[in-house]
Amino acid sequence: NQSGMKLEYEVSKKRYLDSGIGGLPIMLHCGNEGESADKRRRKEISVIPLETPTVLRQWWDEQRNGKLVMAKHANGIGGDWSEKIEMNAAGTSGEVNCSNNIVFSVSIESMAGIFFRSNLIRFTPRFVVRNDLHMHISLIAISGTISEAIHKTRQLRYFLTENDLKANVDLAPSESTVIYSFNNVGGIGNSFRWISFRVNASRHDGKSNPKWHLVRLDKNGSTYLGEVDKRNVMVGIIDATVNRSGGSSLLCNISHAAVPPYRIENRSNTHHLRFAQDDDDAVVFELPPMHSCGYTWDNPHGKKRLRAEVQYKHNNAHDCRKENSGGD
Repeated sequence: NQSGMKLEYEVSKKRYLDSGIGGLPIMLHCGNEGESADKRRRKEISVIPLETPTVLRQWWDEQRNGKLVMAKHANGIGGDWSEKIEMNAAGTSGEVNCSNNIVFSVSIESMAGIFFRSNLIRFTPRFVVRNDLHMHISLIAISGTISEAIHKTRQLRYFLTENDLKANVDLAPSESTVIYSFNNVGGIGNSFRWISFRVNASRHDGKSNPKWHLVRLDKNGSTYLGEVDKRNVMVGIIDATVNRSGGSSLLCNISHAAVPPYRIENRSNTHHLRFAQDDDDAVVFELPPMHSCGYTWDNPHGKKRLRAEVQYKHNNAHDCRKENSGGD
């Protein structure tokens, strides 16, 4: 048990308590003499967390993963047992879901040496987020469909509910956090795991509403996010990359993008170029003559289409996001 929580197991109708502090693993011989041959071959384990994470620091490597910041759990710990896990499925890994939105990882592997007939079932955190920016960030873990997650992220820009404040985690540069639970913002449809975060830069005073970015946690790959200031000028591009780390755990690393995914150039000597993503929340940018800039989508989960218009002079009266004010 390296999940950071005290767990209770149920195997062959017997229950075992694991403090998770460390030392030798619990060794089990499963099966009852009265069971059929099929049931003896099919060995399964269920698990339930007993309290909030308290012993994760026993397993945490600060030199490799950064300082650990533990999140508050708005929904608490408890509920029902997890789904049954097949203990003979060596070489597999996956996700363990308990009621009350608690989630962590499990991996099953064959052992070596004198334990060659044994399997090792290892429980670890499922989602880890690390801040590699040079600025502080605030993040909230949510679950829901794409449209529901986007709607929630828009709402966070203007106000945070009581549950949002409880789930909010502040990370300084080089700090990490483990996510065990998600605020459910969904109803009907395919639900995914997300984090919504904002950069707490000094340029954001109390009067401005900094943008909250959205990153999907349960899908490997990079998401590029544009950070703008109060003048709607893109001042940086963030790279949020999700990779598998240490068996079945997923690490989301938030850092500065070394190279922008796109570069836009205005090679005209006399005309200004104005452009924006074809999205309701997109910011309109302007490039003076003979200037260029790095660019990424304002909404990486929306339409990846750019609208543009050419002007002799800067003119705020037009909005190139509208259909009647420019071509694709």
